[in-house]
Amino acid sequence: DGTDTLWITTLTGQVYRLVNGKIIPFKLPPEAGNSRIRTTFRDSHGTLWLGTTNQGFIGISHGHIAGYSTKDGLRNNAINNFFEDRAGRLWIATSSGLSRWDGKTFRNYYLEDGLIYGNVRVIAEDSGGDLLVGTDGGVSRVHDDRIIADPLLASLGREKIFAIHVDPAHFIWVGTRGGGLIRIGNGKIAKLTTDNGLLN
Repeated sequence: DGTDTLWITTLTGQVYRLVNGKIIPFKLPPEAGNSRIRTTFRDSHGTLWLGTTNQGFIGISHGHIAGYSTKDGLRNNAINNFFEDRAGRLWIATSSGLSRWDGKTFRNYYLEDGLIYGNVRVIAEDSGGDLLVGTDGGVSRVHDDRIIADPLLASLGREKIFAIHVDPAHFIWVGTRGGGLIRIGNGKIAKLTTDNGLLN
């Protein structure tokens, strides 16, 4: 999280911190109730975001705690991941669409907005500032807050995307469920599978 603390969430919804080699349970605030935490994220302002399996997400900042759900405009209450863009806005990957939180209001993206698939798992930012949104059915590109067509990403097909990483050389690495590891760069796509020595 930028402070040499590693946050760990478990399938049971518990949260731990790894600090100086020691695993320390993180006590959830009473406001979290019986929420099962799926993911955590600390943004550049120091706010800790906790995404739950079905009750939206919680923000903890300087002792102030606030919860957000579909009642506040969030697209869906099942949170898969968080991402902070260059403008400091929070993007939330949910099991049914993508939400953007600017600190005041939500903007949501779904199939009718061009999102390739509903279940969003991961978000990354490329060297040009566009967002790459990995879903259970491929990758969508967000440019200037709009989802735009990208023939190269479309050529990936309907792969289930579990991870996206942009390296210092601006290559995009995409981890899939069953389709191997994909590298995108210079207008080309290369796929690494067990045929190339990948373990799985």
